[in-house]
Amino acid sequence: MLKLKLTIFLFVLGLFLPFSLVFAGTVLSSHKYAWSDNVGYINFEGVVVGDSALSGSAWSANKGFIKFNPAQGGVLNDGTGNLSGSAWGEQLGWIDFNNVSINPSTGKFSGTATGTLVGTITFDCPNYCDVETDWRPVTSTPIVPSVG
Repeated sequence: MLKLKLTIFLFVLGLFLPFSLVFAGTVLSSHKYAWSDNVGYINFEGVVVGDSALSGSAWSANKGFIKFNPAQGGVLNDGTGNLSGSAWGEQLGWIDFNNVSINPSTGKFSGTATGTLVGTITFDCPNYCDVETDWRPVTSTPIVPSVG
């Protein structure tokens, strides 16, 4: 009877555990700079990429921190690397990330984020601008333990 209960418990755990796990990655220290045409380089090293949202802050030496999960906004990840929503910079206002994506295979950011004060932030420019994360999408296929 105990073996049957343990088998049922492991089966139920196997069905629901993969859906409750949240994996996050960070921006790599060797690939952390984006370029803003209005404020120069922005360091994304403090940004955490999760399956559903970004958190933490990027740093502009000219205009301070840019927060990715402010109280009345935030940058969302659809789970496959397509970003949406807005980050907030105390000196930069709202920054729209709807045209930014993360390559699910390489972790490289591409596209442009825009804001009235920051102008255009480019993630994949030809010189010294390259933002990459170790985050990768999680598959949603449940792992069912074998019963034996």
